[in-house]
Amino acid sequence: RMAHQALTVGAIEGIYNNVGIPTPETPDTPTIIRVVQVVEVKRIAQNPNRPQEANARFIVVISDGVQSCQAMLATQQNHLVLENQLRKHSIIRVSECFCNQIQHHKIVILLNVAVLEPWQSGLIGNPQPVDPAEKLRADALALAAVFSVVIA
Repeated sequence: RMAHQALTVGAIEGIYNNVGIPTPETPDTPTIIRVVQVVEVKRIAQNPNRPQEANARFIVVISDGVQSCQAMLATQQNHLVLENQLRKHSIIRVSECFCNQIQHHKIVILLNVAVLEPWQSGLIGNPQPVDPAEKLRADALALAAVFSVVIA
């Protein structure tokens, strides 16, 4: 088994709470660049008014090996999924993201990611959802409709 890229400790909690993580290189200016693993990629049903493949919505579950959370991939990052680079168990670097409160749900938006290792062979650690109530919810479709407006 190949050695895997080290995941960023505390990444999910930081992403979920919109806070940076101090690093040895930047102790005074917390970085938002984090290395996480993709636990799952799920496509959300298409908006019938925008049938183009480019406007598909993907929810990814990401993990730092300890905690996990759902995130929505910004559409400009869809090519990574469509080209089969970003997939289950991939290791990715998140360099730009934010967490939004929509109704009673926190939704993480991944604006800028890079795939470091497309072919990781399995799940790292035993991540638990940062929000215990979080599941791949039936209302994800409604949220996707909201986000089609918010981050078209």
